[in-house]
Amino acid sequence: MKERCFLEDNQLLANAKKIEHIPTYIINGRYDSICPPRTAVELAGKLKRVKTDESYIIRIEHV
Repeated sequence: MKERCFLEDNQLLANAKKIEHIPTYIINGRYDSICPPRTAVELAGKLKRVKTDESYIIRIEHV
């Protein structure tokens, strides 16, 4: 993309320590093949101030 808006592979997970102090709410589409729900679970495990709610993982694809 022209503006380089995408991260490198695993960049967010690899650098999660830098943002672990930021309050975060993770929302992920259940049928998202680009960012599968397992990656949201993995990211949540690396953050200290994270909120997750299974009701937000709804029947949608990439959000």
